[in-house]
Amino acid sequence: MHDGFITEQVFDKIAWRINHTNVPTEEKGVNRKAAVGLILAGVICLMAWMMIKSVRNEIVLLEPVLGEISSGNRIECDLTLDDALRHFTGNMKVIWINFYEEDLNQIVFSVYGNEADPGAVRIVSATVNGMPQFPHFDEDATVLRFATPFRQGESLVIEMQIEGSLNLTENEGQMMAILPVPEVHSEGAWKKGVGSGIVEPLVAEAFESRVSICVPAGIGVLAGGQLTEFQPLAEGTRFTFEQAIARDLSIYAQKGTMVQSRADRVMVLTEKRARANELLRAYAEAKKRMQLAGFEPVDGLSIGECSERGGLALSGLILCENVKGENLVRQMIQLLSRQVFGVQVGNDMERTPWLSYTLAAYVELDSTRGQMTEAQFEARHREEIEISTRLTRPRGVCIGAEASMFYDRTELLQVLCEAGGEMMLGLDEAVGREMMCRVLSVYVEEYSGRLAGKEDFLKVLNRETGSEWRGYIEDWLAM
Repeated sequence: MHDGFITEQVFDKIAWRINHTNVPTEEKGVNRKAAVGLILAGVICLMAWMMIKSVRNEIVLLEPVLGEISSGNRIECDLTLDDALRHFTGNMKVIWINFYEEDLNQIVFSVYGNEADPGAVRIVSATVNGMPQFPHFDEDATVLRFATPFRQGESLVIEMQIEGSLNLTENEGQMMAILPVPEVHSEGAWKKGVGSGIVEPLVAEAFESRVSICVPAGIGVLAGGQLTEFQPLAEGTRFTFEQAIARDLSIYAQKGTMVQSRADRVMVLTEKRARANELLRAYAEAKKRMQLAGFEPVDGLSIGECSERGGLALSGLILCENVKGENLVRQMIQLLSRQVFGVQVGNDMERTPWLSYTLAAYVELDSTRGQMTEAQFEARHREEIEISTRLTRPRGVCIGAEASMFYDRTELLQVLCEAGGEMMLGLDEAVGREMMCRVLSVYVEEYSGRLAGKEDFLKVLNRETGSEWRGYIEDWLAM
């Protein structure tokens, strides 16, 4: 136990070793068979007690952080990973409501897993409202279509038997899979959720999720949200994760150690326990700084690792880059903030990535400046602004650019988090920090569980401040 962090499960084979002592063949007043029987009974009871104690203490489950969203959409999954950690099979149940203002003749899914590998996710069979259905993929395999009447206000129940491959990350032994979710219908068309590959899964309606995953012995797994059930099986373990507001369904698996924080409802999976505790300490420090700055981070999360520059913020699942110390805390604040700006309040990550990255960058900058002198803060920030400007100005990339305009993820982060963060700090100085916090708070309150765009943010900003900020924001977005 370290720093208040509890419950470790090391997914290795455990060999119970019992040291036997010599028992005399004959001893006065003691029957040899009875003695052996008593010893064996004691050993069995001890082993049973230890096993029960182990199961009880390894994962401490807390009440799920579940709320309500306006749409009523829900996805449930029951999956099994194979021993080689390369394939999955299972079932999905999707309950989806047409709350659009028109009758539709199909429902369309974005299949993120097929972006890099067209055959990574396959549909074995499917039904819609209990009737057999034969969906078809578009040519690029990232779009799956169910041709079915979908009238306004109607609820569809889609059940699929699926199978697929897990993608090997650049870190050996770490596997990822992103499952299909329905697309957004807007302006008379379905908006494809798979884009440039530079940003996380893109635009999606909010839904509640419950994902159960059976993994072999020796494997840990994370899905978005909070671990709510833990069931040891004969040849592995079943984990169940739930979340109230999701935009994607992501799975992360590897051999390693799972550690949970009792206070924060956070589950961490890493190869080594020392790194798991390091991530939990960084989470606790990030949460403390955010709260001191007036921001309340989302709890009930899962945390793992990845090799992506800046880490990844998936729905209820944070994957941190292999950084340490202050850099890890800063990255954790940004990833936590993007659970709010991007997941809780959704936006089109391909067309308006700044609405997620730039608002999260402001929270990180505001939460961090109390840790250094004003001169140190200005020096750090101005240097990064100068780097991002030097890299992007020659190619005309600006803060308001679509994700596909950036050369790579490093460039996107430098522009949106550094130059974009400067834009928000300038707004902070103009309206005052208290008003800036109020604007962000009201924005989250009004659009939680919904999709928001630039006009929605401007509407809140102008109304709460009593001033017109369109020119300021649009000028900065063009820089």
